[in-house]
Amino acid sequence: MRSTAGRKLISLFLVLVIALIATRAASAQQAADGADGASINNDISKPIHRLDYFLEYMRAVGGADTLTPKIRYERPFDLYNSWKLALRVEFSAVSTNDAGGSNPPGAFVTGLGDTQFQGVLSKEFDARQGAGFGVRFWAPTASGDEFGNGRWRMAPTVGYRYSLPELSKDSYVQLVARYQFDFAGDPKRSHSSNLQLGPTLNIAFADGLSFALFPSTDIRYNFMTREWFVPFNFEIAKQWNKYFLTGLEVGVPLFDTASPLYKFKIEGHIALRF
Repeated sequence: MRSTAGRKLISLFLVLVIALIATRAASAQQAADGADGASINNDISKPIHRLDYFLEYMRAVGGADTLTPKIRYERPFDLYNSWKLALRVEFSAVSTNDAGGSNPPGAFVTGLGDTQFQGVLSKEFDARQGAGFGVRFWAPTASGDEFGNGRWRMAPTVGYRYSLPELSKDSYVQLVARYQFDFAGDPKRSHSSNLQLGPTLNIAFADGLSFALFPSTDIRYNFMTREWFVPFNFEIAKQWNKYFLTGLEVGVPLFDTASPLYKFKIEGHIALRF
């Protein structure tokens, strides 16, 4: 698909999200109470019934640009003894000018990306501590080699959160770690083997504002190339009401590496809580 088709596909994502938000807003007054955290809330021990829309721009080595709209739906379920199971699915589209092949230099091509699935078991142990563990899968559903990894991938995940009420309600520190590897798919595509870390510090302020350092697991150790990728990334978020939140995340590498995850990343985020 050329850039015109890409714009149509991205517009379809936007229309879908806007329609879902409008539907939810119309019935918000009758909806059940949601979580009251004053942040985008990536707390692994407090999963929320939510719909998220992301629009990520990433610049890679060599100046290639990638625009990725994503829709994510997550639903937690209460289990025995305060344990929770959170199930997630994420769909994406990818628009990039690094397609190669017959694509003209600098021209964008667009297609569907890989589909992500996740299941996490979590529990709050007391007012300060919580933890979770689970697994994330990527299915190679991309419509072309430019738009996905081409292989089935899996990432066992573990996380621990410690609240900081001394700073403010809903402030916390958290460490999330994943090990991602591939196990099936196109044998011609490259293999994945990397450790992913997210040492998050989330600080909640008045009026629903929050600031998070390292909100994503973008710190990586690549076992294939034997090198670290360490960025500085942060997110500023705003909770507008009980149901609607927005955020903006920015990331840049702290050190030069041969194969960085990105040279620059910016991601807009809309979260709708049910």
